[in-house]
Amino acid sequence: DAAVANLTYNNSGAIVVAMIGDSWTCNGGYTWQLGLYLQTLFGNSGFGYINDDQNCSPNASNNGLTTTRVGTWTDTTSGATLGLNAAQATSSDTTTPASITTVGPNTTTNLVLHYALVPGGGSFTYSVDAAAATSIVTDANAVNFFQHSSNWSDWAVFNATPTVGAADPFGGSAAYTFTESIDGSAKGHEFQQAFTCISGTCNISVFAKAATRTQVFITDNYNGAYPSVIFDLSLGSVVAGGALTGSIANCTVPFACGPQFTPTVAASATGWFRLSATVPDTGVSHSRTIGIASAGSISYTGNGSGLYLFGPQLTVGPTPVAYEVYGAGTSQPAFWNISGLSSASHTLVRTVTVAGTSGVTLLGIEANNTHQGIRVERIGHPGAQASLYAGVNPAFWKAEIAQINPDLVILPFGINELLNNAAPAAQSSALTTIINNIWAADPTCAILLLPPPDPGVSGTYTMAQYRATQFALAQSLNLAFLDPSYRFGAFAVSAAGPYFLWGNPVNTSHVSGGGGTVIMQMLERALVNQ
Repeated sequence: DAAVANLTYNNSGAIVVAMIGDSWTCNGGYTWQLGLYLQTLFGNSGFGYINDDQNCSPNASNNGLTTTRVGTWTDTTSGATLGLNAAQATSSDTTTPASITTVGPNTTTNLVLHYALVPGGGSFTYSVDAAAATSIVTDANAVNFFQHSSNWSDWAVFNATPTVGAADPFGGSAAYTFTESIDGSAKGHEFQQAFTCISGTCNISVFAKAATRTQVFITDNYNGAYPSVIFDLSLGSVVAGGALTGSIANCTVPFACGPQFTPTVAASATGWFRLSATVPDTGVSHSRTIGIASAGSISYTGNGSGLYLFGPQLTVGPTPVAYEVYGAGTSQPAFWNISGLSSASHTLVRTVTVAGTSGVTLLGIEANNTHQGIRVERIGHPGAQASLYAGVNPAFWKAEIAQINPDLVILPFGINELLNNAAPAAQSSALTTIINNIWAADPTCAILLLPPPDPGVSGTYTMAQYRATQFALAQSLNLAFLDPSYRFGAFAVSAAGPYFLWGNPVNTSHVSGGGGTVIMQMLERALVNQ
């Protein structure tokens, strides 16, 4: 239990416990839900339970990991309740917008939209509590209107020299050193493009790192007056603005600069910031400029100093989205953060406005709040085996787990492997893949293996064999391991009265509420009382 013993209460925020599994984790039509008892455990243990995100899916095609949600989607046209598949936005959803109301014992102050950037993806709008709608583009080939976004040399360059090969914030070497000219008078030192966005709100963003210069400016000539905003990388702040609203994000803060910046990636992004400017665009092509500033001025006498730039992006909407090279079209998970909500339940409506050739893939909603305490994430679907989650795209694993950022992950696999005669060694291999994917996102995350007690069903293998391989895995990887079988004993004993730990009438593969309480008591001793 050493790994679990290091789980400490964070007075400045929430402890996040994620459970990844099958119907033992979720509802699945059964009366017992391990995740539900887990939230009860923390609510009664002085931690202050704050939220429960039920990230559960009805089937394997939407396996919970990439379909996080809270509440129930409702077709706002017909009033019908939508399952996860129906809530996936395709061309048919252009006439059937769906809404979701956050649920749980506590309230929500922050929503995170999970969706996928895919080649040929369309667009959707979202509105919170009937406020004005915001549009999001999901086409991986169209989210960046800046051409040559990976080659600054192809921009119009004024009084500066761009040189590729510097370390970039993603851990590569695609950043440019931007060296200003040596001047005899004040000049602008800048890159410029002229492209069309939309008539509405657009956003210009760029990654920047200080060297001998520490200030960067963004100018967008949407009104003919060349409004600018200036950022100071040494201060990590916006130092001067005008008609443009600027923001600056420190890329060492996980996800602050985009969904690719997981805790492990962010650690290698030291010194990098993502700068952005919100533009009330006219939908007409006009110049957009990124350059060096000095002492709060965009025109100054250069002396050969410089800084590093990477990843310019022009997108629809008020805030920057996941960085994409123009035309690269790589499929990846993306997140849209909706913060600053009042502490209450909220209703979000999303409507597909452009289907595109691939539709819009909305992965779901994550509802959080800023209170101290415990947040439980239940991830899974009925019938799941460890092999299903081991087969999920590692990029989605890394991004989604890192976004949830769990302090502890509990893996309660075993029942469905037994029912489907999956070899214990194969389960161990799948669990190893899952664990490596979790640690790729967060190497410090504690992991607990929780195989079920002996059920009333049999197969080629026994539950004792699955427990033995999981225990060996826990020993080899220094994981926590909890074995409820010694409290349950043989199935014939635990299923009998007066306790009926497998229900009354008996359910041969899912324990009852009483059985859940027994397991939670064991977990409480492991996590809380030590």
